[in-house]
Amino acid sequence: GECVEQEITMGVLQGDSLSPLIFILFMADLAEFLNNSGCAGLRIGTREIHFLMFADDVVLLADSYLEGQKVSTFNEYCKRNLLQINGDKTGAIVFGKHAKRRRLEIVCGGKKVDFVKTMQYLGVSLSSP
Repeated sequence: GECVEQEITMGVLQGDSLSPLIFILFMADLAEFLNNSGCAGLRIGTREIHFLMFADDVVLLADSYLEGQKVSTFNEYCKRNLLQINGDKTGAIVFGKHAKRRRLEIVCGGKKVDFVKTMQYLGVSLSSP
């Protein structure tokens, strides 16, 4: 094989074994930031959950349309931590009895987020009526 030398000035190489660790280090205080910004988490039993993370994916959880504005707070967090959001890979899905209500306009990573009826997350198909 041929080796090519390339200077990396930003980010982490895709597939690099340190990528998940670096991502976790950058995101370590996200829950605290959301709490301090007045965002509520999704209450499940006695726990309050703001998001799910796996590798470099983040799923924000909200239990109301107003809490859907948590995305603005997440955008601010990413800006402060010099993280970029891929707006092309971002979507929103609404579950439950309020799924058919008028939806908020959400902007993430500088792009308007599309509301979808189905979405794949970690190989699992999620769908909303």
